[in-house]
Amino acid sequence: MNGFGAYVSGDAVRFERLLPAPPEQVWAYLTESELLSEWLGNGEIAREVGGKVELRSGGPVIRGTVLECATPRLLSYTWNVYMPGGEAPAAAESVLRFELTARGNETALALTHGPIAAVYRSRTAAGWHALLDILAARLSDEMPPDFVETFHRVHPDYEKLPS
Repeated sequence: MNGFGAYVSGDAVRFERLLPAPPEQVWAYLTESELLSEWLGNGEIAREVGGKVELRSGGPVIRGTVLECATPRLLSYTWNVYMPGGEAPAAAESVLRFELTARGNETALALTHGPIAAVYRSRTAAGWHALLDILAARLSDEMPPDFVETFHRVHPDYEKLPS
């Protein structure tokens, strides 16, 4: 688990990270509004199949529906990006899936997001890379890295990956 994601199935990105906290704590960061705001955005994610997802981070709004929810090991939901004031999604719907596995006092996290149109794939991967770095820092009680700085540092590497 080197921190970098990979393109899988031709149109999805997948990350595998070992996070410095047990699954229950990681789960809280995936589902509790107060903790979501520390790494992913303000909003709510229902903890039941069919429940609503809404995340806001100052720009686009993410809306979706929970597809799978098995506390504290599996969460997936649809991912629809709405631009401010937009009535329709700005891109095709995708699915975000988090799988958590206990590894002692740590958690092996697998994140898969797709399908993602080729034009957005490297930016999406770099974005998740930066967000997962922030999440790992929060779980370690460390100062999180700057999202924009991390994004710009890793984006060229994701542009080079074969998809």
